[in-house]
Amino acid sequence: MSFVPADRAVAHRGVVTVGIRPEKVTLHQSKPSTGADETVVGPGRVVDASFSGVSTQYLVDVPRLGEITVFAQNTSLGEHAKHGDEVYLSWKVAHAFGLADAPPQEERFQADTNTASVAVQEREKLEAELEES
Repeated sequence: MSFVPADRAVAHRGVVTVGIRPEKVTLHQSKPSTGADETVVGPGRVVDASFSGVSTQYLVDVPRLGEITVFAQNTSLGEHAKHGDEVYLSWKVAHAFGLADAPPQEERFQADTNTASVAVQEREKLEAELEES
């Protein structure tokens, strides 16, 4: 199963973040039957739905994936998903892109905050000030 076309991925190994533009995601009220060229995730739960005239922005919480934003055009007067609804999301694989996850940044210096260390540092600062005067 392919989630991202090879030519649209920055990295091809390791941990990769898959991105998809919100307007390329389709919201479904039930699990869709799709082909090999589509990705389906869900079920998820609508945690926010904001009507904005020509479109509705949905925020869908999908277990193990987090919150996914969907922009759906308001093209009909039919039913729309509402807060709390269980939904599925799909998109064409060709619309996805892959970003290499940055390794977690390690601190250059480990904080040394024990009492003896702080006292030594303060003493060294005071000694340096005395030598300057």
